Amino acid sequence: MTRENIFAYLKTIFLTLLTALVLVIVLLALIRYQVYEEGNAKAQQDDTIDYQLIGVLIDKNRYLETQYPKDYKFNFRLGVLYEIEGDFKSAGAEYKLAIEKVPFGEYRPYYRYALFFLRMNMLDDAENLMDSIDDQPDKLLIEYKGEIFNKLGDKYYNLGDYETAGLKYQKALLYFNAIKSDKIKLVKNNLASAYVYLADQKVNEMQINDAISSLQMALGIVDAPILKYKLALLLMSSNPNSAYQYFQQVYKEEPGIINYGTYTAFLFTLANDAQAKGDFTQAQLYQYQIRTLKEYNRENILSVDDLQFKLVEAKIEMNHWTKKYDSQIELIVKNVSKRDIDSLYLEVIFKNKNIVIDDHFKQIVDSKSVLKPNAESPLIILKTEKIEANEDRTPKTITAEIYALKAQDSYKILLQSIEIKQAPKKKYTNKYAKLIMEIIDKITAKLPAWLF
Repeated sequence: MTRENIFAYLKTIFLTLLTALVLVIVLLALIRYQVYEEGNAKAQQDDTIDYQLIGVLIDKNRYLETQYPKDYKFNFRLGVLYEIEGDFKSAGAEYKLAIEKVPFGEYRPYYRYALFFLRMNMLDDAENLMDSIDDQPDKLLIEYKGEIFNKLGDKYYNLGDYETAGLKYQKALLYFNAIKSDKIKLVKNNLASAYVYLADQKVNEMQINDAISSLQMALGIVDAPILKYKLALLLMSSNPNSAYQYFQQVYKEEPGIINYGTYTAFLFTLANDAQAKGDFTQAQLYQYQIRTLKEYNRENILSVDDLQFKLVEAKIEMNHWTKKYDSQIELIVKNVSKRDIDSLYLEVIFKNKNIVIDDHFKQIVDSKSVLKPNAESPLIILKTEKIEANEDRTPKTITAEIYALKAQDSYKILLQSIEIKQAPKKKYTNKYAKLIMEIIDKITAKLPAWLF
């Protein structure tokens, strides 16, 4: 037997074994799929049983309500059951009856009825209901009121009515402060955010003084450099001294958010004004700051206005054999400033539910590859390490935070935070044929080409 015949014989045996292996895998996959389908059918059957149980509970509580017509508990339970069932008209009627029967000092039905109003977007009704209860030194009542007014704030916030949202958050804070709730910080952040968005609205309406007041209230709650920077920009004309103080604070705390062209022009104006008033010492101080600022800016600082981020592709790929996935982003950075960038680093942090899974730090530009104004960097491709897939096989979502730095140890700016979502599986009409083909494709993709 020649060497070629031996090789052909071995190849035939290998292909036979491979075919048998594929058939076994396909059979196991079909069995697993059948079990999955049966599980889904059982889950749907369980849902039907649950709704039947709800119906039984409604009938039971309806009967008990006729036997004990003065007891609010049965109307309260009926309200909850009808709401779960989706019969909102009946739910509202039962909650109302429960409120009419409830004894003094029992506030749970009020709270649940108010939540029902919020769900139905009946915001005035929810507020009026809670206001109808006189304030009492009852911790549970105080907590209920705080919760409802915080949720009212959220509702108005989502509607874009930031002024009303702020009023509701303020009222929620009064209640939460009274009981030293652990939700005080959350409501304060919500209130500050409402003030910031309200300030933006006032700027668009050219009501600058109102915008300044809103930002100052926000700053009184959250000491954030971005708020000081916004105030500095708004105060440059009306109160340059205050604007200068805010600029100085931001420059120390978070210099990357400053537009240095604007800041430098402002310092020039201050220097000229000081010189016109005969205050030459102050004018020299401003001029010195301009020179120092330019030098520091050139060596260390990138502004949010210097770079433009362009996402080319973002994807998550699942390896069904290893049950692991990796995410990948492809991006380009453009210099939109009016000066050369001779040093640029990117840091990309991949996170899964706020847990860092990978951190890339890469130099993009150096003195030999200067990024000219309006020029774009080469395509940058970054991948995560392979990570375990979700146990329930649900699609993954990864967050990639993209930062830019002028030097390795300089201040970094956040260019963008993007979500990378795993594409859902394709749905096939002929499920068995497609399942078999997918399995065969994955197996054959791993085999050497000479077998075929």
